[in-house]
Amino acid sequence: MKKLTGITIVLGLGLVFTLGAFQAIAGQKDVPLPTDIKIVAPEPSIPQDQAAFSGKWYGVWNGNVLDHILVVEEIRANEVMVVYAYGTAPAWNIYQAQAVRLKGTFVKGDLVVELPRSQATATYHLKKDGTITATRETMRGGGYAQATMKRME
Repeated sequence: MKKLTGITIVLGLGLVFTLGAFQAIAGQKDVPLPTDIKIVAPEPSIPQDQAAFSGKWYGVWNGNVLDHILVVEEIRANEVMVVYAYGTAPAWNIYQAQAVRLKGTFVKGDLVVELPRSQATATYHLKKDGTITATRETMRGGGYAQATMKRME
């Protein structure tokens, strides 16, 4: 009987880990991205701390509320072309996933993207460990969210 219990526990734990990984992958799939995404390698003249933002990043606002993908498509001297995409979050009354192309800028080393539709600003700070700390602040009502973003392959 003890052997069976041990197997049940191992299988049970395996199932928990498998389901957890599936949910994270499913969340990313629920975030729409344009089919014509093209990531352009930054020119050598772009400072390395800015060039490091180039690529595709994934995180979840407030830990588990809203899946978010940021694609930094092109970094130019005075502007950054990005795709800002997110899934659904009934807790925040967001029932339709969306993706939008926007322009961003660098301010004191951080990538800043104005989100006109939601009247918010998203700020992305690249940390030494290779992750991004993202903050989103709304201009009306003082809404605030945070996410840790990791590079996607």
